[in-house]
Amino acid sequence: MVVWSRFTGGNFSGRSTAVQTELKARCGPRQTAFLGPFAETCLSGFAVTPQDEMLLYGQSAPTGPWADLFTRKRYQPISTLSGGEQVMLALTVLSGRKDVQGAAVDCALEQLDPDNSRLGLDVLDHQVRDIIYLVDHRLRPEDLAASEMRTPQPPSQRRYAFGPSAAGGENIPLFPNLPWRLKDHRHDSERSAASAGNIELRDLDYAYDNAEPVFRKYSLRLEPGRVYRLQGPNGSGKSTLFKLLCGILRPLSGAMLVDGEDYHPFTNGNALVAYAMQNPDEQWVATSLSADLSLRLTRQGRALAEGEGALWAQYFRMFDVDLDRPMHVLDFPRALRKRLSWYWALSGVMPWSVLDEPTLGQDDATVSALAERIRELTAVGRGVVIVTHDKRLIDALQPVTLRLGICHALSSKRSTMPPPMK
Repeated sequence: MVVWSRFTGGNFSGRSTAVQTELKARCGPRQTAFLGPFAETCLSGFAVTPQDEMLLYGQSAPTGPWADLFTRKRYQPISTLSGGEQVMLALTVLSGRKDVQGAAVDCALEQLDPDNSRLGLDVLDHQVRDIIYLVDHRLRPEDLAASEMRTPQPPSQRRYAFGPSAAGGENIPLFPNLPWRLKDHRHDSERSAASAGNIELRDLDYAYDNAEPVFRKYSLRLEPGRVYRLQGPNGSGKSTLFKLLCGILRPLSGAMLVDGEDYHPFTNGNALVAYAMQNPDEQWVATSLSADLSLRLTRQGRALAEGEGALWAQYFRMFDVDLDRPMHVLDFPRALRKRLSWYWALSGVMPWSVLDEPTLGQDDATVSALAERIRELTAVGRGVVIVTHDKRLIDALQPVTLRLGICHALSSKRSTMPPPMK
């Protein structure tokens, strides 16, 4: 029977290093599997499609609980799969392997909805013969009742905090008073930050190349001053919807409107939505934090006003970093890069913020501070949409839930969220 060895503790306690070190020490390299939270840490990196990934491991067809899914999607580019689907692909490859002695799972299951997470646990339990080293913030003790619980000795490295305590208890600024405008020649007037605008999607259609439709005649309305949660199984289009709102993707048909006016972010630029992506390393636009901020402001037609640089420096103390520190963004620890990827969305610079699985790999204290910051945004009339399977964040925010299914009726369930700010 396989032994589950679970590493507990806060961020920067050395868990990720420990699970990899122990796996290498106990098992030969050809007898191991490692699943990290993002594609580059759970897939080979050499494959373009799921079919290519399976062939690398000598598998001609998918096996396991997601065999039907990857039979349908075998030729879809891996880059267009959701983060959860990429983890499911890694588990599908594992389902076809033999003689896997040990595995390390570092926050990978946090990407999965509850049903798929349970299936993932079953795959690991059946395919791994000896030992599984686990880091996970969301699984409950009863999910792994027989697991051994350990906390590694903290390494001699800096422990980063997040929130007011990291800023020395300072009042952490929002930037709610920056005007914004729809980037369309028909709309020249600037709008106040407090006028975040209602977002409406009408009969939206979208599909990736070589893939089934993600949305058919999809409609949605979002009002500022609220926190919304997109809920749905992995692959239901939650991240795709964010990319459509930001103009990363272009709808095949249908309309996007802000306060009843046509909005075309793909062709005219995104003036509406600050996006914190699921994989933080996909969203940097420069190599340092200060350059990233400068370029983002420039793209919004702004430069730092007098005294504003000091406010931004104070703001970044909430992340426990120095804005002007001469450090490449990819040299920060992974858990910190995930937090830093929120900075644009949590600043209030843009009228709407969308955060895709923001709590991946984050400890309880960080989740609590993130929820507080999101509440501050809605209190000044901003709109926030999150994608999360994390019960800690859901319980803290009590968001309005918008359900996505495969394919793709929308339902809305209002929570006890207070009415939007006027």
